[in-house]
Amino acid sequence: MKERISWEEFDNLCYELANKIQASGKKYKSLTGIARGGLIVAVRLSHILGIPFVSNGELLIDDICDSGQTLKFRLRLKGNGNNKDTATLHFRDGAIIEPTHWVKKKEDKWIVYPWEE
Repeated sequence: MKERISWEEFDNLCYELANKIQASGKKYKSLTGIARGGLIVAVRLSHILGIPFVSNGELLIDDICDSGQTLKFRLRLKGNGNNKDTATLHFRDGAIIEPTHWVKKKEDKWIVYPWEE
């Protein structure tokens, strides 16, 4: 079963994530995204939060943390271990890593973001 996310819902999720990031009290000077879906989320968050998008930002963004493998790999690739903060729109319980900031728990549905249609 699939859960399709509209552009409007995507934008709402980005604003929710931005609010959670701001509410955490952490101040980020830059952010970056994981290709491909994370880039779209990161650019939107960059605009909402007024934080520059750079190639190796302090806050690592992805669209979803399902298994956690992508976030873990990217953190290791950049030599940051698990010290870099992360943010996603969706997070699945049982993933090997939990993002620092996330909006919604992923259910047992395959999520289809609007840029994937």
